[in-house]
Amino acid sequence: MDRILQLSIFISIFSLIVLGLHYYVLFRIFGLLSLKKSYLSHLIVIGLSFSFVAANFLVSKQFNLFTRAFYAVSSSWMGILFFLFSTLIIYEVLKFFIKFDPKHVGMTILIIVGIISIFSIINAQFVTVRTVSIPDFPEKLRAVQITDMHIGTLYNHGYIKNVVDNVNKLDPDVVFITGDLVSGGAKLRPGMFDELKKIKAKTFFVYGNHEFYEDLKEFDKVFSTTGIKILHDEVVEFNGVQILGTEFFQGGGFHGESGGIPLKELLEKVKVSEEKPLIILKHIPGGLEGSNADLILSGHTHAGQIFPFTVFTRMATKYVSGLYKDGKTNIYVSAGTGTWGPPMRFGSRNEITLFELGS
Repeated sequence: MDRILQLSIFISIFSLIVLGLHYYVLFRIFGLLSLKKSYLSHLIVIGLSFSFVAANFLVSKQFNLFTRAFYAVSSSWMGILFFLFSTLIIYEVLKFFIKFDPKHVGMTILIIVGIISIFSIINAQFVTVRTVSIPDFPEKLRAVQITDMHIGTLYNHGYIKNVVDNVNKLDPDVVFITGDLVSGGAKLRPGMFDELKKIKAKTFFVYGNHEFYEDLKEFDKVFSTTGIKILHDEVVEFNGVQILGTEFFQGGGFHGESGGIPLKELLEKVKVSEEKPLIILKHIPGGLEGSNADLILSGHTHAGQIFPFTVFTRMATKYVSGLYKDGKTNIYVSAGTGTWGPPMRFGSRNEITLFELGS
């Protein structure tokens, strides 16, 4: 199916779902507060419903202070809408067992959601360093992983600088960037990744799904000025450790949650020594079993980013966030160094991950 047609169908379905969600949430709140509906209220609901799609379109066509501010407000509203919906669902269940005063419920929901939203927006502005020790790794190595920064729309030079400064303070031997460096919204701009040049350690990068959504040739052109090595289904060696970087997409086809080609198939094609430790960089944490690697680093999940998405993500995906073990293989899924969509974190945190490998 033509990509433009696919995108049009997705946007249409997404817009209808969001429109229905707006009508339920806002008019339910109106009802609880005994507010009258009017033509203006319908226009507000429709306007808010299409604001996020409109903001994405505008920021892709014209990148300036106004479009960025509009995107920030509309994407934050999507997060607030989700919080409103979640609290309303809780109320709809509880009202069968407890009698409430509707106006008190309406005001309580608005206060709770307001507090949660403010906390979530503030929480998303900070990046924490998470240290993971893996003493059974065969070689001693100090590595850092950053992933899912989503640079371009809300996060730009200042945010990258903060991340890079924190990475350099950790004094790693090597840095891994496991995809979704771009936001998939704003156009790629020359120099937008220049701060990454200041990473002092050797750095390797693999694509995520958002790089695929961009023009990969244009991305490579803009990214090439950083001097960071992109791994295309290839193995390189660093300090006695093999590093396999997997392609996210191959031949324009998407192979389920594993991305690219299955690891087993890829490992049959590339030359990997069984005598040396192996680290695999793979954006999506799917199809990881049976690789016989010592360590696999992934991202993509954002650890759900916003509760209760955090719960749904854990129900839908085997590897969500943190360190897992599969035989001799250590699997680490980062919660991400940035956010996508709503600039909010509730039940999760932005992270830079420091790995202390070997004893």
